[in-house]
Amino acid sequence: MRSSRCCHLNGLAMENGRARYVTCCSTGDAVESWRGGRRDGGVLIDIETDEIVADGLSMPHSPRVRGDAVYVVESGRGALVRIDRASGRREDVAFCPGFARGLAFVDHYAVLTISLPRGVALDGLPVADTMRKRGATPWRGLIIVDLRNGDIVQWLRLEGDVTELFDVGVIAGVRCPRGFARGTVLSTRGEDRWDLASARQNNEVATRGNDGTS
Repeated sequence: MRSSRCCHLNGLAMENGRARYVTCCSTGDAVESWRGGRRDGGVLIDIETDEIVADGLSMPHSPRVRGDAVYVVESGRGALVRIDRASGRREDVAFCPGFARGLAFVDHYAVLTISLPRGVALDGLPVADTMRKRGATPWRGLIIVDLRNGDIVQWLRLEGDVTELFDVGVIAGVRCPRGFARGTVLSTRGEDRWDLASARQNNEVATRGNDGTS
């Protein structure tokens, strides 16, 4: 074990309380070799079987188990991707106008974060080509995607000093949260407080698929 970035392992998916899948930007074992695989060297790995479920990915992030599929944010292509866990077959769900990274679910909706690129970070990546073809520019914020048809049904655009968002989470059953304090989340509605442990439990229920799986 050594402290260095070779394959750039950057995503972990849990299932039944255990680590199940990881994403990496490459399969290289030399220091910083992942940079050469940014365009199509990424993989999704089943760490229980030590098998590659999907390869040829462009900077995959944030794998999430949902029923028979693993959803992955393919940041280098600006795509939310659904990957069949058994066959590895993949399909694009939605295009993300920026450097997408974080992912969470609420019912049949996906919540994603998108960020501004660091300098020329998008150069050489498929997402840059797609943005040019669409006449679009990257922005930062949240987008909400309907998983049934891939439509972006809502978005929140951020301005100011914030340029990157790394992850997103859902606190089920909480309205207008405004901050945290010793295991509770505070609401702007009076002095209401919710226990975070209960909120996490509610979130697990809220993000399960229609078949009861997460």
